Amino acid sequence: MRLSDHIWRGVRRLITGAFFLLTGLTLYYALLSQNFLLAAETTTWVTLVVLAALCLLVVILITDNPIRRGINWYRQKTGWWGMLLFGFLVLIVQGGLILATHPTIGFDAYMVHRALVDPTGINQRGYFSQNTNNLPLLLAEVGVSKLLGSTSWLTLDWATLVFVDIAALLNVVTVALINPQQIKTMWYLQGFGLLLFPSIIVPYTDTWVLPLVSLTLVGLVGTAKKWAIWWRSLFALIAGVGMSLTYFMKPSGIILVIGIGAVVIIASCRRLTWQRLGMGIWLMLLLAGSGYATYRQGVTYQDHQSFIKINRELEVPSIHFLSIGQGQPRGEYSTKEALAMAKLPKRADKVAYSKKMLKQHLQEDGFWGHLWFLIQKQGYNTADGTFGWLGEGTFMHAGKPSSDWRWLFQTFLYPKGANVATFRFVAQIAWVALLIVLVAGWQEKGVMVNGFRLTILGTYAFLLLFEGVRSRYLIQVLPEMLILGALLLPAAKQQIARLLVVTGLRKEREAK
Repeated sequence: MRLSDHIWRGVRRLITGAFFLLTGLTLYYALLSQNFLLAAETTTWVTLVVLAALCLLVVILITDNPIRRGINWYRQKTGWWGMLLFGFLVLIVQGGLILATHPTIGFDAYMVHRALVDPTGINQRGYFSQNTNNLPLLLAEVGVSKLLGSTSWLTLDWATLVFVDIAALLNVVTVALINPQQIKTMWYLQGFGLLLFPSIIVPYTDTWVLPLVSLTLVGLVGTAKKWAIWWRSLFALIAGVGMSLTYFMKPSGIILVIGIGAVVIIASCRRLTWQRLGMGIWLMLLLAGSGYATYRQGVTYQDHQSFIKINRELEVPSIHFLSIGQGQPRGEYSTKEALAMAKLPKRADKVAYSKKMLKQHLQEDGFWGHLWFLIQKQGYNTADGTFGWLGEGTFMHAGKPSSDWRWLFQTFLYPKGANVATFRFVAQIAWVALLIVLVAGWQEKGVMVNGFRLTILGTYAFLLLFEGVRSRYLIQVLPEMLILGALLLPAAKQQIARLLVVTGLRKEREAK
């Protein structure tokens, strides 16, 4: 066996092992989540109906019955028209959700919307002077509002729905490029996921970056295909443009380029020839060139924008977020350090203060104490299957649920909704199911599979280093996690079936 093969095998095992460890840790904390706690005061007749439906679903899935046979027939025989029908039903639910809710969202999304409506306000200008990372989102909302002729929350919610669903379609394209046999799996997996994804009413970077992430994934996977040079060059250009646009909307989103790119390069070195080397250099130049050209255009546009006046000298440095990310007890937003960033006028002073606080945080508990802090932070960052719904201060400004048809959505999603706990319970079950698939599919060894694993590992590491605990930060990596879930599902089903046989919960002939 060649040295390059040994290196690839070692890298593959390292990635798989680290992914199994950290995602397994996420699964552990997800199983312990408070979302599974249904207290007496939060239990309603709706809760009982949902629990009964979930029990019935489990019985249907683990036994041989007419309903299960009907579901299998539908998936196998209806083909594209069955998929389109299901997609249409998902769109109806999404549309109903937006029409029934579209509340005023709080936290940073509120400040972005205020600036959209009134860019001259002192608070808005101060916010964007300190948080220039959200300027691309504001400019994007300006473009959308001009196109649609409205700055209302309802309009931005419709735009968010379009962006999220475009991302979903692009994810299906990515799966089709990797393994066409899993297209149906990806379609239905995403469809059910979208039914439990109320963040379409939150017009913020977490959701608006999704189509850009998905576009970049299509470009990267297409570039790695063994096709004619013209097709691969086109996909490399797409990947470069998508990479830069992703960077502007959510800088941490470009981790996928590093993750997938590194794995593809290492795997390609196993059978390296001068022709393949030349092809690889050409594609990397195209990707980097299109990315740089897009980046320069974006920087120029931001520097010359006249919509809102800001003072970039007040910008909060990145080391501030690294500092609060390592602060006890959970590595989350720190009011004390945030106020210091607002009071210190010079960037050099902000950097010096953040460096001092970072050093202090790292010395608080020693090596082993900080290691335990990071283990716990992994759970805080990733265990919540609702992705932080209603969990961030004044998440939304909404009153009591209506008594008309809108109640059906508002009772599950509004702060004063009687069935918020039920939504969290169901969403947590879905999140645990996806995590089980990701963990149980550990035997899958494909190049792209490990590229997606490394990308997710990179996101884990980013959240462990920088400001975390807000599990909505995971939304940016959902395309990678869902695609990986679809690719790993066959292997995961085999592992779960073997486990059931070993434990005696299933007969061997039933597992085949």
